[in-house]
Amino acid sequence: QLASILGRSPSTQEVAEAVGMTLSEIAQNDEDIARAQVLSLQGAQDASLDDVLPSAGPTPEQLIEHRERLAYLVEAVAELPERLRIVVSDYFLEERPMAEIAAELGVTESRVSQMRAEALVLLRDAMNHELDPTLLQAHARPNGSASRRREAYFAAVASRHAASIRRPAMRALDETA
Repeated sequence: QLASILGRSPSTQEVAEAVGMTLSEIAQNDEDIARAQVLSLQGAQDASLDDVLPSAGPTPEQLIEHRERLAYLVEAVAELPERLRIVVSDYFLEERPMAEIAAELGVTESRVSQMRAEALVLLRDAMNHELDPTLLQAHARPNGSASRRREAYFAAVASRHAASIRRPAMRALDETA
């Protein structure tokens, strides 16, 4: 829950505050869990080691984080300006050649390439703005019109994503009522 509210994995401090525990209590719980995972190889007669050893695949937490990032990316693509959205969806999702996209939009292939690059920068920055602000690069002119458009795009993506999170939660509340 905390990860979906924050849009990223919570820190140990944030988890401790959310559950009303100290950092040392959280650390002790982590140690207890690690000790509880010690395997009894003798007790695993009916199971193979593959069944009892930890999986090399992603953890449930990693799967949830990946799913959240994909959901955010979908919202970010949906909020792109129309022509950039067409370039991204046609090129990456439909795997159409740039020549076809250029013909459809009435521009050169070079312009489609520029639009693709512009869209990728916007998508990357929107993701970083919400999920990892330390990776966000400062805009050259923070008070310029391009910077204001960029910030408006970030806000629109965040708003769309927040609304998409609230919808399932509201449905779940309606079902329990």
